[in-house]
Amino acid sequence: MVRRCFFAFMLMLMCAVVNSLSAENHNVSLTDVSEVLKTCSPGDTVFVKDGVYKDVILKWSADADAENPVVVIAENKGQVIIGGNSQLKIYGKGLVVSSLVFREGQVAKGTVIE
Repeated sequence: MVRRCFFAFMLMLMCAVVNSLSAENHNVSLTDVSEVLKTCSPGDTVFVKDGVYKDVILKWSADADAENPVVVIAENKGQVIIGGNSQLKIYGKGLVVSSLVFREGQVAKGTVIE
């Protein structure tokens, strides 16, 4: 009985390791995120390079789920600053966006983040 439990545990552990190894990390500028998201799989992470980005219209989409989302995150928290006449539109499902800073901006029509 103990042997069976041990083998079942090892099998589950190996599956988890294989799943985590298949996830990819990408490091791109803010303006390249949209293109990279087209090739991302659930569990992938996109790191946005630090910088100040102005007057950008971003349309991001993913097809993932809550257990294995596609994550877009700043390379260094608070160091990706978006301003000017910029907008971020998020479509699809399972896309998590984190650590981006919107500062000193406004849009003539619509909202900054949809």
